[in-house]
Amino acid sequence: MEKAMEFVYHLVTLNEKVWLGPAYDWETLRDESGGRLKPQPSHYQYVFYFTLAALVLRFFLDRVVFLRLGRLLGVSEKEPRAPPHNAAAEKLFKTTKRPDREQILAVAEEVGWAEQKLQRWLRRRKAAAGGRSKMPKFQEAMWRFTGYTALLVFGFWALHDTDFFLDTRKCWTNYPHETVPIKVFWYYMLELAFYFALTCSHFFDTKRKDFWEMLIHHLATIALIAFSFYVKHVAIGALIMFVHDLADPYLEIAKALGYTRTSKSATGRSWSQTAVEIFFVIFAIVFWITRLYVYPAYLIHSVWVESDEEMGYWPFKYIFLTLLNLLFILHCYWSFLIGKVVTQAFRDGQVGEDSRSDDEGEESQEDRSPLPSPAAETADGDASLVHRRQAHTNGNVH
Repeated sequence: MEKAMEFVYHLVTLNEKVWLGPAYDWETLRDESGGRLKPQPSHYQYVFYFTLAALVLRFFLDRVVFLRLGRLLGVSEKEPRAPPHNAAAEKLFKTTKRPDREQILAVAEEVGWAEQKLQRWLRRRKAAAGGRSKMPKFQEAMWRFTGYTALLVFGFWALHDTDFFLDTRKCWTNYPHETVPIKVFWYYMLELAFYFALTCSHFFDTKRKDFWEMLIHHLATIALIAFSFYVKHVAIGALIMFVHDLADPYLEIAKALGYTRTSKSATGRSWSQTAVEIFFVIFAIVFWITRLYVYPAYLIHSVWVESDEEMGYWPFKYIFLTLLNLLFILHCYWSFLIGKVVTQAFRDGQVGEDSRSDDEGEESQEDRSPLPSPAAETADGDASLVHRRQAHTNGNVH
């Protein structure tokens, strides 16, 4: 216990032996020799400016670009309508946030409804309680898609010609005298600012059922980016950021298109519906490969093993590993939820529910279609990524 307290004390007081290891000191890191930029704490000021710029840009895009685009694509601006009052159903809604099937069957029998009718009532009631139309959700998804896509493109341009892009061992060579190209520096600043902006807006955007998991993800990501920059481990940090950026654009564009209402073809399917399913499948594949394989097998392994081999022991490594593994645990959790969506898609022949998505139980298109059966619901029984479902033979949207 005494050693643990001593470690925490040295950590808080920025003891160089804890943060950097016995071979280095802060003065060495302040050495500006060399022709390229060496990150400094004073550079954090750019994050503040970029965060404000990102928030202003989002305000502009939401009201000028995404709103008009949403209207063009038929995104509903109507607030969800409350279903007709029913005392027993209302009691179930207010007393049980996530009723199981037995509770639903019991209340359905009490009021003389079919199970699907009661599920539909609960879904509409929850949507009405949320009180938000699809347009704000469309704008949120488009903002994240725009940000993630811009960072992915910029990150590839900044990293593709570096010597460590395909060789993680070179992330640790020549430390602490390693400098980084100016474009990698700006990639770091922009990524950190974007996550600060996401964290600020997280409390005002549509509340989703993984609210706290996503908040932890944002905070852990900010801590990793900021600390790695502070101790000059920018190369490995940039690779970790890039790997995390690869999958996110596909999910966000799928979610955005899921809120649209476009005309159907002769087959009864709209182009946006087909695009949603394609983008979601791409997202799932890229997510599993990058987050469950590349991330632990190459990047966490590099921090755990290669860093010691190339630059010697540095105690702060274990703080980094704790944060990195925290993100990996979140990846495993989300992969499980994504797997449920894919399993349902194979069973139903369509992409259906996204367990990471909205928590308020969006009302189905035109409020006409029956809800899926409990077996096809997500863990909460209401979260929907794709609000435009494949057409049934009777013409209703499921």
